[in-house]
Amino acid sequence: MDFTINDVSHLHDAPVQSGELQIWEISNPSMLDHPFHLHGFFFQVLEVNGQAPAFNAWKDTFNIPRDGKVKIAWLPDHRTGKWMYHCHILEHATAGMMAHFEVVDSQLAMDMGGIPIIINEDSEMNASFLKEIFLNLLLVAGLGGHLQAQPTIANFPEIDRYLQGQMVEADIPGAALAIVKGDQIVHLKGYGQTDLSGNVVTPQTPFMLGSTGKSITALAIMQLVEAELIDVNAPATQYLPWFHTWQPEVSGQITFRHLLTHASGISSSFGLAQMSDGDTTGYAIEKQVRNLGKFNLTVPPGSRFQYSNANYIILGMVIQEVTGVSYEEYIQEQIFDPLEMTRCFTSRPKAVKFGLATAHRKWFGQSMPSSGLPFVRGAISAGYQMCSLESMAHYLIAQLNGGRYRDHQVLSVAGMEILHQPAVEAPGRGHYGMGWAVTTLDGTPVVVHGGAAPGYLSDIILVPEQNLGVVLLMNTYTPLFSKQQMEIADNIIRMLLSNNPVESTLDLASISVIMVLIVILLLQIAGVFFTLRRLKRWKSGQSPLPQNLWQQIRYLVLPLALNVGWAVLVFIAIPKISQILWPVILLFQPDVGWLAMLSGSIALLAGLVRTGFVANSFSKRKGLQKVVNTSIR
Repeated sequence: MDFTINDVSHLHDAPVQSGELQIWEISNPSMLDHPFHLHGFFFQVLEVNGQAPAFNAWKDTFNIPRDGKVKIAWLPDHRTGKWMYHCHILEHATAGMMAHFEVVDSQLAMDMGGIPIIINEDSEMNASFLKEIFLNLLLVAGLGGHLQAQPTIANFPEIDRYLQGQMVEADIPGAALAIVKGDQIVHLKGYGQTDLSGNVVTPQTPFMLGSTGKSITALAIMQLVEAELIDVNAPATQYLPWFHTWQPEVSGQITFRHLLTHASGISSSFGLAQMSDGDTTGYAIEKQVRNLGKFNLTVPPGSRFQYSNANYIILGMVIQEVTGVSYEEYIQEQIFDPLEMTRCFTSRPKAVKFGLATAHRKWFGQSMPSSGLPFVRGAISAGYQMCSLESMAHYLIAQLNGGRYRDHQVLSVAGMEILHQPAVEAPGRGHYGMGWAVTTLDGTPVVVHGGAAPGYLSDIILVPEQNLGVVLLMNTYTPLFSKQQMEIADNIIRMLLSNNPVESTLDLASISVIMVLIVILLLQIAGVFFTLRRLKRWKSGQSPLPQNLWQQIRYLVLPLALNVGWAVLVFIAIPKISQILWPVILLFQPDVGWLAMLSGSIALLAGLVRTGFVANSFSKRKGLQKVVNTSIR
């Protein structure tokens, strides 16, 4: 049956033969391309202007070229004799028409070539499952030679089962997965819940991105380079004259290339130091950059890779300075809008309004909702953007297609290639480009970036040789007990490349940290109990007081040294060695943080109080005050 684009609002009235495969051609006689958004699953594009398409995937979106024709295949409902989907116009704009297809019947009975497929009336229609069935039926039938019998890119139901199993094992409340092939979204699905109220995750649910958002900032900087507003090899001080670290003369050597590739000499700790700063004012980014004046560079600029959020905070400030608009305004107008990333946000209240998934942090391995976490506007260019899965799928298409999404080119092909090229050696990551790590997965070259914010984890993996991309969003994260989570995206890529996923092993490191702290805490409690018991026996005369110097050291000096030493280790040494301040530790790993703080507080308090009681007991016996004074000296 033939239709023109103007007939589409009446298609639901078209007579069809129940249960028979329909082959339709839709013509676009106008002089403009018309993007069609088919929000359904039972459509396979067979031809575009008489030629087989370059893709073999289910489409929810395709462009009908100007003065062109597209051929599609679909099945009507066998039981009712109606469309599986009905169609009506949602909106009409200068860019073209949008058609929307909705399920009107949850029972399907298909009979093609003697292959019956039946779904009970009281069962919920599973779109992914039906897609897989329908594609297999089309391959069997051959569609009269219109569709080549090529295998699907992957068994999506198997991937769904794998991800859902990992969510149970790793206690992940909600997740969202998109798979992109070329310029097409071939799999888009939400899993689990956004919060305790039972709201389900959908492809439109926003998540905090974490450091995967650094590639958005890198894209924005490269746009300014191509617009000749920035020289990537120029020092940042050329555009931010007031920027400096503790060593102003060295700060002038930091170039944009150094910042983009994390080779500026700024250490990781500088970027983490202000992650608990909840300032959301318009001055927040500048304040964080100016605070870098308190820190020294740890290595000369350009000498080696040191991953630091601070690099991308500086880049965010440069975008504001060069363009004269806020970072948020720039990426909205120059990236989000042209890529149709309609569910991407730089304001948390707005993201919450559109269903932002609730953050969850692990307490002893169990995900717990976390409210009241700070939104660090000052670090938004380093990863505090919030996006839905569908929006990120559009972003992946642009990354895989030389900066192009549909009719919008946000960056040149050459510019996108520069972002993805290895620039500096990054131990543990292979190499780092500009906003992307460049490495291999089981020997296959990949371009990747992970992202973590308190309560959120994300992963993006591009496989350029296969023109394939995956984005995975999750609403739980703490550094400990995240090992299994961080392996999921890798394993999905392995499954897409027809390899077996690597089985997750027990996270012994995380378990060990928790167990050591619990054991120390129990020993401290036991120590307090035995001290009270000993003091009571000394007071009643049931046990003799220590008489010689070594006994006095054992009961007085040594316990005090151990307790104070442990308190110093917890409150001073650990933050200094790890270069992470306690507010940040408590933000990202609250269970370990509070256990350690409790243990350190008990050590300090118990050590001082115990020493006082023991010294007091000594002083009450004849001649012991002199012994105590001698021991202390």
